[in-house]
This record gives sequence, C-alpha cells and structure tokens, in this order.
Amino acid sequence: MQVADRIIRFIAGTAALLLLLLGTQAVWVYWGSGLDSQTVFDRLESSRTVTDTHKTRDKTAVMRDTDPPVDGQPADAAVIGRLHIPRLGLAWMPTIQEGVGTNVLKNLGAGHYPGTAMPGGVGNSAYAGHATYTDFAQLRRVRPGDSVIIETGRAWYMYRVASTEVVYMDRTDVIQPHDATSRDLTLTTCWPVMSPTPATHRLIVHGTWVGWAPIGDGVPAELAATHETAVDRTVRTVRNVSRTVRMPVSQTLAACTALVWVALDGLAWLVRHKRMRAVWHHPAADPMTCLFRLQAGPGPVRVVLFALMWTAVMFACFRWACPALADWLPMFADPHPTL
Repeated sequence: MQVADRIIRFIAGTAALLLLLLGTQAVWVYWGSGLDSQTVFDRLESSRTVTDTHKTRDKTAVMRDTDPPVDGQPADAAVIGRLHIPRLGLAWMPTIQEGVGTNVLKNLGAGHYPGTAMPGGVGNSAYAGHATYTDFAQLRRVRPGDSVIIETGRAWYMYRVASTEVVYMDRTDVIQPHDATSRDLTLTTCWPVMSPTPATHRLIVHGTWVGWAPIGDGVPAELAATHETAVDRTVRTVRNVSRTVRMPVSQTLAACTALVWVALDGLAWLVRHKRMRAVWHHPAADPMTCLFRLQAGPGPVRVVLFALMWTAVMFACFRWACPALADWLPMFADPHPTL
C-alpha cells in the first residue's frame, strides 16, 4: 500500500470515527442525557420520603373527594414527591423538588414554583421542567382528559388535564390561582422543545382537581401494574439492576453490553481464529478498519458484533465523555444531572 493511500485511508477512517462520536453526542442530547437522572433521583430520595411505587401495585387506591392533607412549604431543593402522567408511560416519573433554579432543574425532574400551592392545596400548584426529551418535552404528548398524579410520602393527588396552550415567556399569570377556592395544577416548559436558540415561548398544561388517596391504600388504577408495557417493564428492570450494582444506568448498560460483546466475540475468535489471523496479515491504515477487524466470524456476524461494540462505547460515552463535553464546550451544552 502506497504512502498516499495510507494517508487518505487514515484521514477517511478518522473522519468516520469522529462522525460516529459526534452522532453519539447528538443521541445523548436528545435521549441519553436523562438516563442517569434516575440515579440522581435515588440519591435525592435517600430519605425514602417517596415510595417505590411498583412494590404496591397489587392494591388499587380509590380517590377521595374530602379535603386532602397538605404538606407545608419545604426548603429549597427539598424532595416533594414524584410526578406521574399515565399517558407518558409508567416509567416516566420524575422527582419533584422545591424551587425552579438551576440547582433543581439540572436534575431533569420537576421544580415546584415557590409560593404556589403544594400538592392538593387550595390555589394553583405549579411546576417547571427542562424541555429535553427525557423529561418535560414529553408534555407535548399530553391531551385534555389525561390524568396527572403527584405522589408524596403520604398521599396521591390526582388532577385532570383541562387544556394546553403556548404563551410568551413573560406570561407569569399562568401560574396564578384561578380563584380563591379551587385546587388547580399547572405544568410549564420551554417551547419549542430542544430549541437550538433561546426559547421565547412556554408550553403550559392546566389541570383541575379530581381527588386524593393515602399512600397506604395502594396506587391509583391508572398506575396499576396491569397498565405496564414491555418498555415500562424493561426500563424498570434496568433501573433495578442499576440500583443493585450501585452504578448509574448508563454505566450499567455499558458494562452489560461490553460483557456480551466480549463473550460473543471471544467465542467467534475461538471458532474462526485461523481465518481471522489471516485477515490481520493485510495492513490496515485507518482506525475504523482496525476496530472492525476486532470482530470475528462470517461477515454478517462481524457486523452484528461491531454494532454491539459501538453500543457499549455509546453508553460509556453517555456516562463520561458526553457530559464532560457539555460542561467544557458551550456548543455541546445541554441540561444534564451531575453524578
């Protein structure tokens, strides 16, 4: 192979590698940045003021129309509970903290507007969240009639979506009480979601009061295990494994995927080692070819192993490289929890 060919192939392979890594960063921005929010939430909830909902789904709580118990105003960043919207899946349950400052919203959960009503309280109970796809950007899927449920350490508070609207960012009246006696809910996030420029509008979800139930009575029917989808079960299983091994979700997925790749590729090398040694006798000038040659077996098997290896790399980047780039380079900046 001539020197010029080697240089060209090296440049082409390096460019392809950089494009893959850039694509990984883009996937992290739109999806992966929220994978480890569950680990942050678990740490925030270490006092266990919020229940592990899936453990009590064998009982159905009946909503009551009596006056609910209402907690007092908590300290800034204190954990209030969890937010549930069944339409968004049972796996979507961001933690609610007091406050809407950067220290709260960076966790990709819900922030309770200070001074607004607490869950179940008379007035307007208002919350904000970042417009990333792993948290409040999902509000774009909410429709009138959907249930919105807040879970605290002692009660469930259920609201019904009455309307949604998009307003200018200076419309602070949307979080004000509607009247002196009603119990209302408002959820807010930036609009449009994932905007590359500062968003000038807000997506607003308004809800009206339905009722409440003590935590000990079980869970609302909308959150019962019978409503779990395959995706919900998979997410719950991954989160449970992550808790068991005490690693963030992205790190757990990276480790599991890497172990599977090593096992399968090692087996393929045992079976095909003679033919694969012959492949390495041919010089390779670019990094992508070298990485592909790590895979053993027939062509289709090597493609599958290559994809599996890059999946492990992607999750590892989600855990370490992508957040670091977001912190160091403004062009990659994106809200993400700090582990």
